[in-house]
Amino acid sequence: LAAFLAAQAATTRFFLLSIAANFYDGDDPFESARVAVLLEGGAPEHPPVARSLSPERSSTPVQHTTRVSVSARLSLVSASADHETQRSSETLFVTAAGEGCPDPEWVYRASRQHALAGVNRMSLIAEVMAGTSLTARIALSAVVRRRLFGRTEYRAELPGDGLVIPL
Repeated sequence: LAAFLAAQAATTRFFLLSIAANFYDGDDPFESARVAVLLEGGAPEHPPVARSLSPERSSTPVQHTTRVSVSARLSLVSASADHETQRSSETLFVTAAGEGCPDPEWVYRASRQHALAGVNRMSLIAEVMAGTSLTARIALSAVVRRRLFGRTEYRAELPGDGLVIPL
């Protein structure tokens, strides 16, 4: 890694951007949330891009069982047949998108197996042309399940230009 960075030093700069989203557990649970980053700056011919998105994805294993039972009862004879099928799958909790692009994002989804609550950390490496500036704009949105009003979508209202991080 040190040799790679030294070789790139004349043309490229790399920045680590680390973000934490806190989903507070309450009476109205989160159904989904989106954390988006827009990298701005660089040169028009070489805009900044996101590398090494983390986490890329996280899932919860789910077991599905299907059981079919048929029985027939005649006057002196009784017959039955049982069949059971099991399969495994995954329920995605978080998915990242935008590797190699200036606008990566993470989408979180709650499920029966995994509530959307607590601290969730995300990070990326921003790659930008040496000698240019870099700004990261953060956007947040969520869907909350309200007891009385059903699903409600929210977008964070950030002052001015939003949450801007000059790097």
